[in-house]
Amino acid sequence: MKNLIVLISVALISSAFVFSASEGKPDKIVVIIDAGHGGKDPGNKTDTLSEAQINLQVANQILEIKKKERKNIEFIFTRKGDDFLELKDRIALIDKHKADLFISIHCDNYTDEIINGFEIFHPIKGDQIVGSKKYARLLEEALLKKKTPMDHKSTKPGEMFVITRAHCPAVIVNFGFLSNPNDLETVLNPEYQMAFAKAMVESINEYAEKIAEK
Repeated sequence: MKNLIVLISVALISSAFVFSASEGKPDKIVVIIDAGHGGKDPGNKTDTLSEAQINLQVANQILEIKKKERKNIEFIFTRKGDDFLELKDRIALIDKHKADLFISIHCDNYTDEIINGFEIFHPIKGDQIVGSKKYARLLEEALLKKKTPMDHKSTKPGEMFVITRAHCPAVIVNFGFLSNPNDLETVLNPEYQMAFAKAMVESINEYAEKIAEK
């Protein structure tokens, strides 16, 4: 009888441990995809499209990919049309959806057309530096693997409002300089827009796996 009680006790302890361990892992992670600018704020401009339109095109590619992706990742899009959102409203979505990751899509511009390449910014200060830098490195690696005609300019800290105020790991990715002819041609090409989107989704999947391993 004593042996039976011991066995039952061990089984209960073991099951409790398994339950608490699995309970510590999130059932899903929430990722906010922010297509920068929009509405009355077009961002940088080209002869044909505004930065806001290009950012949205890349975000919409992610929207298409995510339909076939892992179900334990929920994607929230700050906008799906040519809508204007204040920066504070984008940040509010992080809190509303208890986001685990925030990615803001942009394109840059410069007076010297020689300047080129994609850039990734993580916050220079705040509580989310470590997680933001981890995701920034994953995104950088994923983009480089796609071997687009676009160079990698830098991955570095930044003081932009949306990443320093975010209450979760956050990055801004600039998909090239619209002032550079090669970058402009690349970012307007739907094939490369899809490559950018796939790199983002692949890096998000890897980030989700790392969270699940904790």
